[in-house]
Amino acid sequence: MQAYRGMNREEFEKGVTLLWAIWNNRNNEVKEGRRNTVQGTLEFALTYWEEYKRNQVQNVYRGERTDQKWEQPPLVTVKLNFDGAWQASTLTGGIGVVARDKDGEVL
Repeated sequence: MQAYRGMNREEFEKGVTLLWAIWNNRNNEVKEGRRNTVQGTLEFALTYWEEYKRNQVQNVYRGERTDQKWEQPPLVTVKLNFDGAWQASTLTGGIGVVARDKDGEVL
């Protein structure tokens, strides 16, 4: 589905944020019995998007990637490592998450 064709970047970002807010509202209703109104969901999405835009880093570091060694967390801690990438020209991206215990075992 190519529904985003013809949208500018801002419209696309707002649309994706709205879809996420609708999904989040549905999860809150199913899991917690809390439901927001349509207007409340829309306001939440737009407020979230505006805050996101205000906090964007304008000068992204494009230097060489450095390898970092995994460090053992304390005994009762789960360590989460995140990474992500975004290709602005195609409006595509991806993220990865790994959760490890104190021994470095993937959970």
